[in-house]
Amino acid sequence: MEARTALERLNERQLQFVTMAAHELRTPVTALLGSLATLERLLVPERVRPAELDLLVACTRQARRLSRLVEDLMVVADEERSGITVNSRRVEVAQSIAAVVADLDHLGSERVKVTAAPELVAWTDPDRLGQVLTNVVRNALQYSPPDTPVEVVASAIPEKIEVAVADRGPGIPEDKMRHLFDRFGRPGPSAAGLGVGLWTVRELLDAMRGVIEVERNDDGGSTFRIAVPAADAQQP
Repeated sequence: MEARTALERLNERQLQFVTMAAHELRTPVTALLGSLATLERLLVPERVRPAELDLLVACTRQARRLSRLVEDLMVVADEERSGITVNSRRVEVAQSIAAVVADLDHLGSERVKVTAAPELVAWTDPDRLGQVLTNVVRNALQYSPPDTPVEVVASAIPEKIEVAVADRGPGIPEDKMRHLFDRFGRPGPSAAGLGVGLWTVRELLDAMRGVIEVERNDDGGSTFRIAVPAADAQQP
């Protein structure tokens, strides 16, 4: 009983910290991204040395990474306060995947092999779907060897669009599978940070009437299967 009470108190303190951090970080991170975007527009390429331009690009990438973390923290805070809101509409899945991969070039986006037919259309929130895909593909890149591919395959299943993300990493131990989507769970043995990413993915998909499943691959690694509602022909 004492151990359970201590765990509940720890979870409560973690949630309080996450909620406070999300609200405190959101404004300065947004301002930072805006300032970097303005700086990029004002720069004259002919007057900027390559090393300086590379530094600016690196700063922008890291700022976007920080922004994604803040978005994850905001999901935790929003879910606790009033639930996650979504704005569903027709979304071309291949375009969503391409945009996510393009924004992950600092992690090795050239390793990502995408198979997605252009006619696949989901009925979901495009921003939230992007957040989900970013988390899952980023994890696959981060927890698999740098010389191995990450395969992203989108396909139509009954009434849904499925996106499977497969890596060739060490896989997820059986004893960690049932805690994988806990609020402060860890996706891998060497993961660092608050560990809210996969919990965020599950909560976002719940709000979008979607699901996520994970399985161990026979040849090593893991496959995450994300499914969201397919767009109906009558939907605008």
